[in-house]
Amino acid sequence: MMESIEHRTVSGNTTANSRVMLLPLMDNLSDQSVDVRVLSLPSPATGLASAFLLVPTTKTHCKTPALFQVHLVEAPFKSWAIDNQIIAGKYCHYGSLYVTTPYDPLFVLAPILDFHRQKSTESPGRFMQWTDLVVDDNFPDFSLLASTLDEHIISSICDINDIENIGLFYRLSDSKFLAWLNAKVDRLVVKASNGSIPAFIPLIEDAKLLHNTPADTLLYQRIAFQTIAEHLTPKWKEMFLDHLGFKNDPIWSKQHVYFNSEITKRTASSLPNTSTKPTKQIKLSRGQHNIAKASKSGMKPLTSFFKPATTKPSSKLELDFS
Repeated sequence: MMESIEHRTVSGNTTANSRVMLLPLMDNLSDQSVDVRVLSLPSPATGLASAFLLVPTTKTHCKTPALFQVHLVEAPFKSWAIDNQIIAGKYCHYGSLYVTTPYDPLFVLAPILDFHRQKSTESPGRFMQWTDLVVDDNFPDFSLLASTLDEHIISSICDINDIENIGLFYRLSDSKFLAWLNAKVDRLVVKASNGSIPAFIPLIEDAKLLHNTPADTLLYQRIAFQTIAEHLTPKWKEMFLDHLGFKNDPIWSKQHVYFNSEITKRTASSLPNTSTKPTKQIKLSRGQHNIAKASKSGMKPLTSFFKPATTKPSSKLELDFS
């Protein structure tokens, strides 16, 4: 499992177990007393364990998002030169790099809120107190993340019921959550239209080429949807697709390439067969004809004399800070 960060980058102080991590630009990160932690939380799309960096914030610090997703970028046969030293430790001599990117905590919380409300066709679900909603035996770090959120943030996707002398009760709201997602798409559309998202530029050009469509608001909206949908479960992805009015859009059918980071990749099956020459039939000799006609009952194929290579089962990827 993951542990708290043991130390932060200190000029001139490197050890054999140093890691290279790109951290967010925040004033409070320079304060060594701030308890920065790496949390193990489920990916909102798959439910598998993912690494996140939690940076506590206070009123005196900047309002940068407190949660960051941690990505491991591996580059074999490379080293890091830091402060005129070559860092050669368990991690750094392979050239690996940890990169953190801002992440909205409501993406992580939405699946567990959806699970606990127990919505059905007969009932919109139950209200629960916040401390009960964010409990997950497989991910104890949930409670730590939830403690950093205030009521204003939670109300963006939840209905809140204030019961006198008892406290506040919360329930995930479909309409609020979809509206919250819609607002994110709208912000991405604005940024895409003025070219302020460099990663979107090749996607837009590829989409224009593959689908013969102009670079208009609808195209930006489709690409923004796919970007947001990468952080949703299949259920919510389908609901959001319908919410945006894209569900019956033919561009989302299986005959079309989806707008995503791999849009330029083509499968071999989708490429036309350029070979028009008929396959030439190979002539067999008399001996080959006799072997082909012979009975093969009881005979083992040649491959049976070779044991297949054993493959190790894939294990759940964890960020090792040991």
